[in-house]
Amino acid sequence: MKYLAIDWGMKKAGLAFSEGKLATPLQVIHFSNFATGIQTVTKIARQQHVDILVVGLPEGQMGQAVRKAARQLQEEGFKVEFADETLSSQQAQKIMIEEGNSKKDRREEDKVAAALILQNFLDRKND
Repeated sequence: MKYLAIDWGMKKAGLAFSEGKLATPLQVIHFSNFATGIQTVTKIARQQHVDILVVGLPEGQMGQAVRKAARQLQEEGFKVEFADETLSSQQAQKIMIEEGNSKKDRREEDKVAAALILQNFLDRKND
């Protein structure tokens, strides 16, 4: 199985990938609106031949926007699973600081957050 995890933000999203039991940060995409973000995710997911999209689900209004994006991805033919994203960005920042990443590199925290979301999802799935 191939998985692509998405940590959605208002103007960017972090992506992570897995073909097995280990999640790997992939990239951060930038977009002007969710429609553009969905198009980019769709293109990447098709290029990677992804079986399942794992979408980090925040609370509140952002959670509603993410659910809408997930429905649109399902309409594109993808199987979508939701995963808790609570504190993933803060945890990603902490990890990147501990690893000695520069402030510039830490702007890419969203792909690390996506990897954390995906790894937690995979770990729960394999229990």
